[in-house]
Amino acid sequence: MNDIETKQETLDSAFDFANAMYSYNLAKENIKLKIDNRLVYSVNGGTFSVTTEFLNFLCFALQHGEDSLIMLDNNRNPILIPDVEESLEKAKTIYDTVMAQAYEELKQLESSRNIKQVFDK
Repeated sequence: MNDIETKQETLDSAFDFANAMYSYNLAKENIKLKIDNRLVYSVNGGTFSVTTEFLNFLCFALQHGEDSLIMLDNNRNPILIPDVEESLEKAKTIYDTVMAQAYEELKQLESSRNIKQVFDK
């Protein structure tokens, strides 16, 4: 094999790796977007992103005896959350479900044959 063929093989290998990494990173970004789109809780006309901060605030309010509270939703509108305990339970269920789905999707992506081949090189 001559020097030009060796360089061409190296270049082809680098392009294959770059394409695989691009596809992998694009798939990971899609999983992240799905997470953001699914982590939503609506109550009383307001929409809230179900984040750990949101869950912790509801938990804090509940621990301090708050039955209801007013919070700014994603559109920065003050929304009455009439039942903090029920909202916490529903939001936690949403969070757990979405995280489990995302974890499985990521695990499946990382175990895909194409990605394993790329990382094994």
